[in-house]
Amino acid sequence: MQNEEKAPFQPVQPYFVTSCSRYQQRAVYKNGISQIYQYCLDDPAEHGTVAVPDGCVDIVFDCTDSRVQAEVIGTVLAHRLIPTEKNHTYFGVRFLPGVSPQLLTVPVQELTEVRTDLQNILRDETLCERMAEAATFEKRAQVFLQVNRRVQVEQPGSCGSQALFCAVRKKIYHSDGCVTIGQLQEETGYSERYISRVFHEVSGISPKTFCGIVQFQRLMADLCYHPDTQLTQLAADYGYYDQPHFIRQFKKYTGLAPNVCRRLVKSYAGRIVPQN
Repeated sequence: MQNEEKAPFQPVQPYFVTSCSRYQQRAVYKNGISQIYQYCLDDPAEHGTVAVPDGCVDIVFDCTDSRVQAEVIGTVLAHRLIPTEKNHTYFGVRFLPGVSPQLLTVPVQELTEVRTDLQNILRDETLCERMAEAATFEKRAQVFLQVNRRVQVEQPGSCGSQALFCAVRKKIYHSDGCVTIGQLQEETGYSERYISRVFHEVSGISPKTFCGIVQFQRLMADLCYHPDTQLTQLAADYGYYDQPHFIRQFKKYTGLAPNVCRRLVKSYAGRIVPQN
């Protein structure tokens, strides 16, 4: 909602949480990481679990067997089925939007709507071996954070373009995604075309697309933690003044009508186990 001080942008993936009885999560906000998490799906969909757009890159480890399997999942632009297995333990790291994970040899813009084997683009080949030796959430988090800190590479783009991207992203966060490219031009002094080019080069998506994702994610987070809120009021709070447009966007991002999704996420907050 529109406040002077915004909470950090912490994306939600509701289907992953509601498909398991215990979802462990820890906010990080260091070295480009948003959060780390772990879950074991009790009842995934027939062929997997649905991911919704969040603008982020995730690195996900299947820690079920002694030989850890891992993949990199770039942000999706609409709801997308992600293959998952029942009773498998998954450990994940979600990076902030626009951040190229330092462990990877490819920039974030090449990962949009892409899933790939982590080993193919990994700088530190010891990571998966060390993750296989870690038996708990906390040990896995410690291993990943140590390796991530050690691998230091520059973010893509010049310092100037990275600074512009961060400034634009901050303004989008502060507006809950309800800002036009024209307003960004006025506030930054750069042309709409230049802002769009830089934003896409750094993040892999356009600022307009990112605005839509932030607007949706802010609303979805509120819905997950306050599922009894009136949907019409919630939509208006986050700038969806056209109800048909809101419903179309919501279905595009979640695959469900808002009322159906609200029933699904009623148990969301109760299933998350915060980790310090």
